[in-house]
Amino acid sequence: MNHSLFASWPAGRKENRLKTLLIALCLLSLPFFSFHRIDRSLWLDEANSVYIAGNNPCEVVDRLRNDSSPPLYYWILSGWINLFGIGETSVRGLSGVFYILSVFAVFYLGKSIYDSDTGLVASFLYLLSSVVIRNAQNARMYSLLGLLEILSVLLFFHLFLADKGSRKGLAAFVLINILGTFTHYWFFFILLAQTAVCCFLARADLKKFLLVALISTAPFFLFWGPLLFQQMQHGSASWMWKPTFYEAVPKTLMDFYNNRFSLFANDNERVALGIYVICFFLIGFKVDESGLGLQSFSVLRGHFLKKENLAVAIFLVAILAVPYLVSQIRPIFFVGRYTIIDVLPVVLLLSSFLVAFANRRLLLIGCYVLFSLVTSSFAVQSTNTEQHSDKATAHYLARHGRDGDVILFTGLSQVTIDYYFKLLQPHQSFVKMVFPREISSHFGWRDVQEMLSRREQLESEADEVIALLKKKLDDGAGRIWFFNGYDTEIVDLLRKRMDESFTLVEEKDLRGPPYKSVLVYVR
Repeated sequence: MNHSLFASWPAGRKENRLKTLLIALCLLSLPFFSFHRIDRSLWLDEANSVYIAGNNPCEVVDRLRNDSSPPLYYWILSGWINLFGIGETSVRGLSGVFYILSVFAVFYLGKSIYDSDTGLVASFLYLLSSVVIRNAQNARMYSLLGLLEILSVLLFFHLFLADKGSRKGLAAFVLINILGTFTHYWFFFILLAQTAVCCFLARADLKKFLLVALISTAPFFLFWGPLLFQQMQHGSASWMWKPTFYEAVPKTLMDFYNNRFSLFANDNERVALGIYVICFFLIGFKVDESGLGLQSFSVLRGHFLKKENLAVAIFLVAILAVPYLVSQIRPIFFVGRYTIIDVLPVVLLLSSFLVAFANRRLLLIGCYVLFSLVTSSFAVQSTNTEQHSDKATAHYLARHGRDGDVILFTGLSQVTIDYYFKLLQPHQSFVKMVFPREISSHFGWRDVQEMLSRREQLESEADEVIALLKKKLDDGAGRIWFFNGYDTEIVDLLRKRMDESFTLVEEKDLRGPPYKSVLVYVR
């Protein structure tokens, strides 16, 4: 069988032009998916990333004691914003760069494991994954995590499955893994998945791999282990829940092409399922001049049992199963962010089978349809204006606030507003307060149940806030802008006292993810 891409087509310029055009469109779409409309409002975690990165390296480490991440991304982002500033486009542009590099890295990985045709299809599928695109447009570490995973898997295949080991390769593998462990804790699942592959397919090199893995993780445990222990003591992951099997596997797989920016907003999972069904149809059915027929099961099985496909399949099963099992003990699972590490083995397996078995004409048509669907859906979503956001709220306060006004944040509303005040540089001098007070030491998370367990302490703190507000108003402060947060049980402890002590003059329809309105009080 000739596996060259489009080899079953009649030779001709038209077919080659269509193939070349698709590649050109993909290359042109890279900056579109990376940078189009990334000036929208930052969300909480992004603003917190900028806040943490706006410190020197030692201060970054100190801030992360009360957060839930390793430091590498924040160090890189710190240098990036020193060069390009803290605007939305600037801080998100870093993830866009990682995304572009990842697409090319997937092509090289697919070419190295299989052939150039498979590399092209794999990079195409990775390029259009909604999970990958979303994280390419967020000022978070997930695009960097995806890139380091690709490089680690590439070197792993070279060193332990293809017997192309060298000292330089081992050194590069160790370095990439060190960077990965300092980027996100889920990188350890990548190393565990590689261990599983070695156990099944490269037992002779298992001891060597374990030694290399030990060397790769030693710096993390030596330098970051104590801080990780501190992070595990607080409630930064208290909002997570134990995932069901559906969330850990089917929903995760659907989310890879389950575009939140889909034209079919109410049928996202059906669209994603349809994409997979089309792929399996192209793989499982022979379409040629003689008509439609089933692929031979023995042929499909033989292809699956090839060493490279078995390795990718084992990697996929392990990287899906281990986080799910760990999360049954300590929930750390979140679909759409951390699960970016699952995209790579899926696109590699799909592309391997598509190139080997799909009708070339139908494959090309399918690629054009998928490309058109994703780009048009993304373009439509990108034209939507943000009626309610932290950005809009900050602009309103900058226009209508008065010198000496008090801004009283509740929950997690402060860090994003502060980010926009830093950009806008309002002429007013606002007095800022936050309730509960402990939020000021970790702007990115709160543990509602833990705070409610200290209800008497919160009530005492609310009384202190009221007393301080009265003094501020007596000293000449004008109004109080109260962020009416969604943590109702906590916010109401303070709001009840606000209603008793001050006059509510207006409820502003200003909304953001942590709050449902802004209340304006006077004496």
